[in-house]
Amino acid sequence: MSENVFFPGAQIIAVVSDSHQDRAMLDRFARELTGAQGILHLGDCLPDAGYLAEKCGIPMYCVRGNVESASGPMEIQGRLASLDGPRFLACHGYRWDVKNGLYSLYYHALEAECPLVFYGHTHIANELREDGVRLLNPGALRDGRYLLYTIATGEAQWRSLRP
Repeated sequence: MSENVFFPGAQIIAVVSDSHQDRAMLDRFARELTGAQGILHLGDCLPDAGYLAEKCGIPMYCVRGNVESASGPMEIQGRLASLDGPRFLACHGYRWDVKNGLYSLYYHALEAECPLVFYGHTHIANELREDGVRLLNPGALRDGRYLLYTIATGEAQWRSLRP
């Protein structure tokens, strides 16, 4: 087992991406989110990240998306880490051209010996499993979609915010 460096003690994290400054959707997400002990935001989230962290009151970790500037409080475009188990890669996905297919990101994960990848950018909720690599996209929070990920079991539950 590896140490959970971003969300110590968390059992469930909410994985979101592409909120694109939609405050109404951020407020709905903050009201409806239950059971998560952390939020992983996969980019296109400035200045949403601070607002969302404050509204939800739980730890949040972000990676830079394609609309964020190269400077500021964001992490690099992709980050390898661990959630009390296998290593994972958190990225926005644009550097691996995920809108035109997942091969580049998949091969990057294989080379990094990383069995779990969270990515965004496409705004489409998706899961792909291939040769021991699992790619998960929560969809776009701007469109009311997100993912709850249970760390101990690897269970992924896609959610949609109520209208």
